[in-house]
Amino acid sequence: MKDAKMFPLMIKSRKAIKAVREQTYSLVCLNDNVHIRNYEQTMEKIKSSFEAILPEKSSFEI
Repeated sequence: MKDAKMFPLMIKSRKAIKAVREQTYSLVCLNDNVHIRNYEQTMEKIKSSFEAILPEKSSFEI
């Protein structure tokens, strides 16, 4: 797939956050790991990026 990208958050968290927020790819795979620097902060930024592009909850989340 040309329109897909896998991001290992341990080394590419900034690029992953940017790709999600800017919707650069149709499919984004985020590979987390317990060794991510600033894990809580990184996860919060990932969550915020998804909330920015998907502000309304799906029927599965309600």
